[in-house]
Amino acid sequence: MGECKRQQGFTLLEVMVAAVILFAAISLTSLIFKTAYLSGQKANSTFEQNAYLPIFIDNIKIKLRHQHSESASLLRGEEKIMGVTASWQATEIARAAAPESGLDLTQGVEFNPARFALWDVTLRIKSQGVEQEYRYKEVTY
Repeated sequence: MGECKRQQGFTLLEVMVAAVILFAAISLTSLIFKTAYLSGQKANSTFEQNAYLPIFIDNIKIKLRHQHSESASLLRGEEKIMGVTASWQATEIARAAAPESGLDLTQGVEFNPARFALWDVTLRIKSQGVEQEYRYKEVTY
């Protein structure tokens, strides 16, 4: 009697299907990790920008108060803090005097009727290749 030998192992087709499934799983996993890494970097950059935002706004306010004059209607500046770069531009929108209070508070003091200025400020903050723009109004006196 002749005995049939059973084949042991996998066929080429089974190995190829398993390899395709394995490579697809590895590719998907690496794509997920890459996306998570890039998302983390962007979140870190946004956090840095927002952490320094109040400092930049305070510095702009101080510079506007010290540099504005009757003839300056456009001011610009740029500064860098811990690798975060900020460039800003302020355009004067209006200039006005304080409202009348009915009291004479000037008593020998020179009074500037157009002392208060309203500025439109555009602030661009750049950190780790991510740039964000902020616009706000600022009042100086």
